[in-house]
Amino acid sequence: NKSSGTNGYKGILPFVSGLRFSVQLLYIIKEVLENSPLDAAWGHIVDSNGDEAVYSNECDIIIYKKVTNSIARTWNGHTRSGIKSMDFKFIKKHAVVGVISCKARVWPSTIDKEYPNQLKKFTKNVWLFAEYCSFNSCDKIKAKAKQLGYKDSWCFYEWNEKKTPDA
Repeated sequence: NKSSGTNGYKGILPFVSGLRFSVQLLYIIKEVLENSPLDAAWGHIVDSNGDEAVYSNECDIIIYKKVTNSIARTWNGHTRSGIKSMDFKFIKKHAVVGVISCKARVWPSTIDKEYPNQLKKFTKNVWLFAEYCSFNSCDKIKAKAKQLGYKDSWCFYEWNEKKTPDA
């Protein structure tokens, strides 16, 4: 994932890598929750403030209760056949259990400092999931994430980018 000068980008763009990771994680979570009272979706949390709706920042994955009137709206991709990654939902605040922020890779210095605070009025449970981090940084990431307001964090594996063939 390094720039190759005037020839463009070499490897998978970090944004695409993160999107791929969040969609894969969403599919797994939806499958695990299939026979439970919970579901998961990509979208926004909606809170009604009188006649006005207030929307959260975009959420990679929202875990919510399958209760009556939990979904305010569905946008782009809603079909009757199967699970669609573009099935963007607006989940009502009363049904939200928590939010997962997904990153392809993370270091203590790259954790989004504002995100948990921005979601505080919508949910108290904001978790950070990363596909990978550098060797021996999981504990530092977990401590930094907690300090910033994340409920918890996980890295699926550690990676030494300096030892890859392209480094």
